[in-house]
Amino acid sequence: MASMFSVLMSVHGGERACFLREALESLRVQSLPASHIVLVQDGPISDDASGVISEYQHRLPIQLIRLPENVGLARALNAGLAHIDRPWVVRFDTDDVCMPDRLALQMEVACSGVYDIFGGQIEEFDCVPGDLGIVRKVPVDLDSVRLFARRRNPLNHMTVCFRTVLVKELGGYPTDIPLMEDYALWLRALAAGAAIGNCTDTLVAARVGAGMYARRGGRRYIQSEFRLQRLCIQLGLKSRGSALVDGSIRAAGFVLPADWRRLLYRAMLRESSKA
Repeated sequence: MASMFSVLMSVHGGERACFLREALESLRVQSLPASHIVLVQDGPISDDASGVISEYQHRLPIQLIRLPENVGLARALNAGLAHIDRPWVVRFDTDDVCMPDRLALQMEVACSGVYDIFGGQIEEFDCVPGDLGIVRKVPVDLDSVRLFARRRNPLNHMTVCFRTVLVKELGGYPTDIPLMEDYALWLRALAAGAAIGNCTDTLVAARVGAGMYARRGGRRYIQSEFRLQRLCIQLGLKSRGSALVDGSIRAAGFVLPADWRRLLYRAMLRESSKA
C-alpha cells in the first residue's frame, strides 16, 4: 500500500545538513516505510548537505532531482511533481521531523476516500521536538476549512497529502505568489470543489527557531499577501472589500518588529487551540 505514495521534498542552499539529516532519519524510521521519495535539489547546496543526501540514498528510496540554479520553492516542487505518477503525494520539509506513524496514519485517511487534500496538526519546536509544548491546530472538517481559509492558511503545509492528478490539473504550485504558494494552491483547490480537511493527529514536529519570525516579514511578504487577496477575489471566495480589509490586517503583521510578530503569532495559535 505504501506504493500509493510519493514523498515530495525540496532542499536549497540555506539548509543545514544536521536538520536535513534529522528529517531524512524520521522518514527512515516510519512504521510504514516510504517506497518513493522525490528530493529536489533547488540549486547548489553545501558539501555537508550533499554528503547527507548521498548517505541516505543508500538507506531510503530517494530519487534526486538536481536543478542547476535556485528557482524557488514553487518551481522546485513542480519540478519534482513532474516525476511523480503515484496516486498520492505527501509533502515534507527538509528541516522538520515526521512523527513515527505519520505515513501510516495518512495512508488510512487516503484510503477512506473522504478527502482530496488533507493534512494534520503540528508540534512546533526550537532545538528538540517537544521543547516548546506548542501545537499549531488547524480545522478538521471541510466546512471549517472553508471558513478558516478566508483569513488564514487552513493546512500545515509540511503535513499535507494530496491527490497527484488533482494538483497537476490545477497547474501545480502557483509561481506568482512566492512565500504563500501552498496557501494559494489550497484556495484554488477549494474553488474547484476539492474536499479538503485535516486529521486530528499531530503528524510533524515543525522547527521554528528564533529566526522564523524575523524571516516572516518585509516587502516580499506584503506583496505576496495582496496577490493572495487578489486571487481570492478572482476565485469568488471574497468580495473586494473583504479582501482589502483582510489583506491590510495581515500585511500590518508583516511590518511589525520580529518580537511583536512572535507575540501576535503565539496569540493566534492560542485562539486557534480554543476553536
